[in-house]
Amino acid sequence: MPGFATRAIRAASRVPAAPQPPVNVPIYQTSTFQVASAAELADLLDFKRPGHSYSRYSNPTHEALEAALAELEGAEACHITASGMAATHAAILSIVQAGDHVIAPRALYGGTYALLTGLLSRYGITHTFADETDISSIEAAITERTRVVWLETIANPTTDVPDIAAIVGVARPRGIAVVVDNTFASPYLCNPLALGADLVVHSMTKYIGGHSDLTGGAIVGEAERIDHARHVVINAGGNAQPLEAFLALRGLKTLALRMERHSATALAVADALEGAPGIGQVRYPGLASHPQHSLVRRQLRDGRGGGMLAIDVAGGRAAGERFLDRLRVAVHATSLGSAETLCSHPASSSHRQFDDAQLAASGLTPGMVRVSIGLEDAGCGRLTSVGRRAMNPAPALATRPIGLDRLTRPAERALRLLGDPRTGLALLLVAAVWNAAAAALPRGDTLVDSVPYLLLLGAILLSGLAAVAVRAPAAWREWRRPAPVRDGRGALTFRVPLAGELGDDFRAELALRLRRAGYRVRSLGRGDRWSLVGVRRGWSRFAALGSHAALVLLVVGAAVGAAFGSETTFSLLPGDQALLEAARPGFTDSLRLDRFDAAFGTDGRPLRLDTTVTFLRAGQPISSQLLRVNQPGSFSGYLVHGWTYGPAVRLHVTSLGGRVLLAGAEPLDGVRDGLPSAFIGLPAAATTLGVTLVDAASNVVEVAAATSAGRQDAAFLHAGEERRVGDVIVRLDGFDAYVTFLARRDPGMALLFGSAALLSLCLAVSFWLPRRRISLRLDGQALRLSLRGERFDRPAGELARLRGILEGALQ
Repeated sequence: MPGFATRAIRAASRVPAAPQPPVNVPIYQTSTFQVASAAELADLLDFKRPGHSYSRYSNPTHEALEAALAELEGAEACHITASGMAATHAAILSIVQAGDHVIAPRALYGGTYALLTGLLSRYGITHTFADETDISSIEAAITERTRVVWLETIANPTTDVPDIAAIVGVARPRGIAVVVDNTFASPYLCNPLALGADLVVHSMTKYIGGHSDLTGGAIVGEAERIDHARHVVINAGGNAQPLEAFLALRGLKTLALRMERHSATALAVADALEGAPGIGQVRYPGLASHPQHSLVRRQLRDGRGGGMLAIDVAGGRAAGERFLDRLRVAVHATSLGSAETLCSHPASSSHRQFDDAQLAASGLTPGMVRVSIGLEDAGCGRLTSVGRRAMNPAPALATRPIGLDRLTRPAERALRLLGDPRTGLALLLVAAVWNAAAAALPRGDTLVDSVPYLLLLGAILLSGLAAVAVRAPAAWREWRRPAPVRDGRGALTFRVPLAGELGDDFRAELALRLRRAGYRVRSLGRGDRWSLVGVRRGWSRFAALGSHAALVLLVVGAAVGAAFGSETTFSLLPGDQALLEAARPGFTDSLRLDRFDAAFGTDGRPLRLDTTVTFLRAGQPISSQLLRVNQPGSFSGYLVHGWTYGPAVRLHVTSLGGRVLLAGAEPLDGVRDGLPSAFIGLPAAATTLGVTLVDAASNVVEVAAATSAGRQDAAFLHAGEERRVGDVIVRLDGFDAYVTFLARRDPGMALLFGSAALLSLCLAVSFWLPRRRISLRLDGQALRLSLRGERFDRPAGELARLRGILEGALQ
């Protein structure tokens, strides 16, 4: 039997069978593979048969990733490497040899620049840096020994975008290979092979990996070209590791989702930072102000600009470094494409060997900051303020305790959620249903006199305040410094062809005409890469904020009324008086009913219900007022309504011995068998009288007497008649009327009416005087104007007016 060591090695090397395939590609963490014969090994090393011999040559995990990348790029083959620079090195050396020439962009990744100017130059491979956005510049750089035109889908770090198909059209007829570094765009946003490129290179460290936890590269293209590049990698030892390949496969699964998020957030950040104080220019392919924006819309998926942007910070290198020192949300780090937002300063990192003149020749500025937008929440407003906060000189902005940051991020998300108009609308609908239920249910008043209802009112108040807090800064910024209009749904555009070049005088004239037309205009860019942006009636956006504020005031008014208001009901007969609310020391405000006058139609409906009252203080008359239906009286902050009306009888009741038991009017404020009635207690006679108006037309009253033994007697009386009823004598002297008053004091009423008026005014302004935004920029040999109105606006007429202004300026 073999010894323990032998058995242990063999036992630990057995590969188990897996009848059920794993969901994820396994990590083949091995450097070598067992073969059956020397001939098999030789064939494997020469790639004459499928399989694997040594992981520097191939590995099953590598193979899975290579197949996936080739499929996503639309290629025949792929080979992965230890880094993006290993892929760059292998791609170039698979094509060129000593004495050959390479054309590269003037704005170029620092590692590629170092490779061309350092290592390759030492071996006799020359290079020329050209403006990749200018076809004539590429053509001028071509020599007899040019073998490669190197491009970047989106230039690092300037974000310039070359026209790949056009450059291929220049290079291919001359037998020159076009190699494209597609790192910034990823296979999701662009497939350069479909545009005619010969090879595509990726740094998988970036967007393909997506989590800053791997280092790797890839070369993609035709099988023959990939075979040449593979041998360079094998011989130079630039092979990838199995774990890195596994992590890259994991990243590919979420690449589409991440690139969508990166692009959307980057556009929001770029839009928010464009024109901010202290920032000269924001370079982002998705912005309308980007010089190759029209090309981006054709060359990148759905016109998305990716997750990279460059910010020109005013103040040079020191300002750029200071910008990074004061970041609070983003991370100051090299690399890109991570879940975190990463910022770097090219002049002090990737291009640190350049002086200012060399930076300018490459299209960079000393203060440029490269930003790789991550996957954080753009809606919380922290990323969109990354630049503005970093520009703030306050030392307090330089650091932020991690614990506080963890608290503020959820708080900001909650603020935006609470300030969302949909949240406010939902809360108002709940309040409306709540109030309707309170009005419909028998004891509905308890619903509005409850803690949950107060919490609901508080939520509405907070929603309005949050909406104002969230939107007011953006509205103020846009009104002061208009931002470019994004193309897409809801935007109207037109193009005016140009016969020649336009100078600065034309731009100034056009800006003047737009200002005369009511637009607040701002000029962006310079030279032949300029644009005009403007807003008309920008203050109209504050109307929306005013409507939110009006809702807040409505709730405040309701809350003030509920907390400090009072409501009292009391019934009076002519000549009677009562306090306007519950008695308390020092309170003497009261009301006296002087007269009630009514007229009725033949159908019994009232034609007139006039109530004359006198308001008194300390027993002294202050004012007399006539109250009508829906016309209440007012006195000292009280609103007094004649709420209900009813008949009353004037009775004179004596005992059989002639003692007066009752003399006066009694309201028939009860109901018996559907008829007005009242019960009158006579303690001195141990009797209760029940009085019912049985016939209102002929004024007949039934009077019934009852004692503890039960009903004794009843009689019908007309006005002026007297009858004995039981043990008392009853005389009906006549009829009168009583009025039940509702006295309400609501200190929030003025606020309610004022806020309702403000809400109406703001809505009218929003609908009838909508905000309109414009962008005008050079688009090839034409001027392109974009106009965007509000949601319910129809700006077609404004578009025609702007066309006339533009054509007039061109004449």
